[in-house]
Amino acid sequence: MLALALLIQVLHQQRDDLATHPALTEALQRTYAALGLPLWPAWDLRAYELRNSEAVADRSNPGALDILARIAVVGSDPVGMPLVRVTLRDRLSRPLGSRVFQPEEYLGEKAQPRKLLSPGTLIPVEISLQDPGTDAQGFDVDVCVMNRREGIVCRVDREPFVR
Repeated sequence: MLALALLIQVLHQQRDDLATHPALTEALQRTYAALGLPLWPAWDLRAYELRNSEAVADRSNPGALDILARIAVVGSDPVGMPLVRVTLRDRLSRPLGSRVFQPEEYLGEKAQPRKLLSPGTLIPVEISLQDPGTDAQGFDVDVCVMNRREGIVCRVDREPFVR
């Protein structure tokens, strides 16, 4: 009994790393969801690459600033959906505001956050913001993941010269 309890404790301690293995991801997500406990697979930030991004005024509706981007899944292993951080900047590149978006927010009706993405998959990002006016002169889009120990971790925070 003690050996089984120790095994369960070790598995629980390593759950975020174990959840990145395709054979275990779905089973662990179901198990932890049934227990009402969070599970944050430790996806590698280098598995995501921002391919392009643009800001378009009034695309979705009048008074909107739409941020459009594509994120490619690179590497050799399947990964889950990332978080996306958008930062609006002034004319001196100082941040005016920043927000992290969940897959349900940037994918809309196409959202499938529990589905694993194969390498080569392109993730469309469409975020509609209220137009900030002339104060915003630029923007950044970044790929992020949730980390149990550090919270939200974004790629540019880890690798500042990656764009």
